[in-house]
Amino acid sequence: MFKYKPFLFILGFLFGCAVAAIVIKPELFWTVAVLILGGSFFRVLFKGFNKDNYSDFVVAVIMFFIGLFFGVLRVVLNEVNYSIAVNKILPVSERKFVACIVGPPEFINGKQKVVVRIDGLGDVLLKLPLYPAYKYGDELSVVAFINRAEKFDNFDYEEYLKMKGIVGISNDAYVSLNGYCGNVFLKTIYAWRNYFLVRLNSQYPEPFASFVAGILIGERSSIPEEINSMFTRIGVTHVVAISGYNISIIIASVSLMFGFLSRKKKVVASVIFVFVFVVFVGAGSSVVRAGIMGILNLIGVYFGRGIVFPYAVSVAAFFMALWSPKILIYDVSFQLSFLATIGIVYLSPLIKNFLKFVNLKIIQENLSVTLAAQIFTMPIILKNFGFVSWIAPFSNIAVLPFIPLSMLLSFVGLVFKPVAFLNYVLLEILFFVMRFFDFFVTL
Repeated sequence: MFKYKPFLFILGFLFGCAVAAIVIKPELFWTVAVLILGGSFFRVLFKGFNKDNYSDFVVAVIMFFIGLFFGVLRVVLNEVNYSIAVNKILPVSERKFVACIVGPPEFINGKQKVVVRIDGLGDVLLKLPLYPAYKYGDELSVVAFINRAEKFDNFDYEEYLKMKGIVGISNDAYVSLNGYCGNVFLKTIYAWRNYFLVRLNSQYPEPFASFVAGILIGERSSIPEEINSMFTRIGVTHVVAISGYNISIIIASVSLMFGFLSRKKKVVASVIFVFVFVVFVGAGSSVVRAGIMGILNLIGVYFGRGIVFPYAVSVAAFFMALWSPKILIYDVSFQLSFLATIGIVYLSPLIKNFLKFVNLKIIQENLSVTLAAQIFTMPIILKNFGFVSWIAPFSNIAVLPFIPLSMLLSFVGLVFKPVAFLNYVLLEILFFVMRFFDFFVTL
């Protein structure tokens, strides 16, 4: 129990981040959750205590509380930096400034959302008309009123943007292209991403083009609202979220392409490809978590040692919280990704044992994975969405077998158009199946 002191430091750090975020912005749900987490930790800690390991026990407790201190400190520093940035940028009613777009724009509900960086002030979210469309690295001349984000439907939008490092928002900015900025690496990555999306849109009609973009690169912003609602009702939203499955495919593909290299060189190549892929798909919470865990496993392979799951998942959470300390509380994608992963690893095998009477292995596998993920994520889903799809276990059994084949056909179809047509036929069948389940939900 007391062998892995860094693990206890990480647990303390995460606990400290959660506690500090709750104290600064209290939420009853998370207060209870953190108390349960803390109680569970100390129960396990004291269970491993006896007179023979008293010194180890003391060191373990000290490591945990050192991590707790730094977790709280990280949140406090984040709040201080945010307050300084807000005080600089918000008192000005209207101003003109030059800003650089620091990420790929999102196109949602007839608007494009663009995050720009203003030198000496910070990042600001601009909501602009759909056209002209801007891209990463565009330098803009901006005239805007900058405000703090407001709550809506009990959602603390300001805290959500703060988590992303955004200090203000403008809904009525006047902008014009001034020049170009950014770095060559990201420009190249995002240019390829845009080409990829344009290519998909030329091959498939909607909603298939948006769906394929979702399963391949996690681009969900262009999926029509009625399709998103259907995904939610039947519990298959996760199929258009990049996860560990995509990272595993990247690693396997790199190993296949560079099979002539030594083991260590293949690991280095895989790490590079995983990093590029995470940036390419937009670095959302689920793919960053999967990418970190994938890289940790690759490091284990490099040194000829396995990485134990609890340490891999906690290290991934640690680095993400170190970068953005309020991500534990205010990023629902982060919460769902980690809880689903933990549920699949620990609960899925137990459920599978109860499903031995199911003869088809693929049904047994899909049902156990779906139930495990849904059970672990149920509190988050209920809190944020108000309901859990009762039909999800059945719809996932029917839908999940289509996804790997569609991903393969989508990728190959980028080069060979006849394969894209085969994928179109497959997508017609897949959407018919999903609408069939949606029919029962909406009866």
